[in-house]
Amino acid sequence: MIKQLFEQNINDKKKAEAAYFVFSVVGAYLVWKLCSFVLETMEPQWWISFQNGVAYLLISVAVYLTDLFFSITAQFFGRNIFLSNTSGIYVANHCLGIPAMVVFTLIILSFGGALKHKLWYIPLGIIGILFINCMRIVGLVVLLKRSSPFFWELNHKYVLLILTYGFIFWMVKVWMDKFADQD
Repeated sequence: MIKQLFEQNINDKKKAEAAYFVFSVVGAYLVWKLCSFVLETMEPQWWISFQNGVAYLLISVAVYLTDLFFSITAQFFGRNIFLSNTSGIYVANHCLGIPAMVVFTLIILSFGGALKHKLWYIPLGIIGILFINCMRIVGLVVLLKRSSPFFWELNHKYVLLILTYGFIFWMVKVWMDKFADQD
């Protein structure tokens, strides 16, 4: 319905699609921010448990992989990853990828496409987001142990974040190119 409004008011089909894409991303983000505000204000136990469960999954797999592939032994307790001779890493809520999962899901839902494809593509995308965030934690553990604080900070704030959101953008683009017009 909203997509048709864009198509009716913008003559160029490519511009209408681009405008709808921006509208979908901004709308999905605003919906997430509203939900996030309510959840963080009310702090229901199920939400705290869900966040802690995602954190445990990501951290435990990341610690295992850093030991397996990089021979870096780390321990974790809760959200803290402990590495000898370092300050360690704390994995905060915003580092879990939950906002990215919600925004990704809402964006895919906002585009056309057959429900049968959405039912497999959204879970696959969520698994992809979990994977990329786990690899981000692995990268940060390796960098903390084997690089300078400057390089760790640069990668934490910029490089790994760009790779993560680039991956999510790529998944949305694949949906738009391959599945959005199939009904």
